[in-house]
Amino acid sequence: MKMIISVLLAIVPLTLARTSLPSYKMFTYRESDEALVRERAASPNDLTKVYDASTAVSADNQACMQHAGWTFPLFRMMRSNGELDPNFCTNGQVALNVSQQFMMYIWPCNTPDCITKLGDGTKQMQTVINALQQCWPSGVRWGTVWIDIETSSALNTWSSSTSDNVQFIQQLMDAWATFGGYPAGVYSSASSWTTITGNSNAFTSHILWYARYGSSSAPAPADMSDFDAHKFGGWSTAGGNVLGHQYKADQSACSIGYDANVFAM
Repeated sequence: MKMIISVLLAIVPLTLARTSLPSYKMFTYRESDEALVRERAASPNDLTKVYDASTAVSADNQACMQHAGWTFPLFRMMRSNGELDPNFCTNGQVALNVSQQFMMYIWPCNTPDCITKLGDGTKQMQTVINALQQCWPSGVRWGTVWIDIETSSALNTWSSSTSDNVQFIQQLMDAWATFGGYPAGVYSSASSWTTITGNSNAFTSHILWYARYGSSSAPAPADMSDFDAHKFGGWSTAGGNVLGHQYKADQSACSIGYDANVFAM
């Protein structure tokens, strides 16, 4: 019975949040393009193809990807060392011209060195907010920011303490909430989330974009149908908060490298 109650408590806040904040508010877009962005979000398509990229993506590249069926991009704003991505502002500006909308993600850093250099989660998110305001001082509505919670064999960006990591993630979430816009979301995989947070269920009221690729013999589907069999962190498709799936990594087209995703709009 306690488990049933806890699941219900996790689901209810997000259901209310998504009712009061329509899905189109996940995107960053110009105020003058709001009608178009709202119309797209209200279309009958259940899933939208999204590519995420961490390099410079020109107007020609973005137009090519859109022509190939990718509705809009999702760009990195903070690199895995916790520093701002120098390509973000230009990528975002081009996206506002080509597809009128985009989403963004950050890869924060919670190692002792990063905390000394960049500050805690509150300070790192404030750096992100300041950068957004410098990129677009006015005329733009901010959507969600996805917080990248993943392990990397090339670079350690997390504390060895899962409780410290959970506190750090909460600081990021709280700092973004004071900025306004759609609540921050989580990007992670089952293995990364378990390693970094101890499989914490503290963030089930936030939306999830998960990574699962499957294998060459059994590739992951381009939808969210595989999540519940591999779920983590207390999220479930029944809760309505599993909104994105990164189902293929390290793809290439239109002269760029990207990861392939679908989102429920």
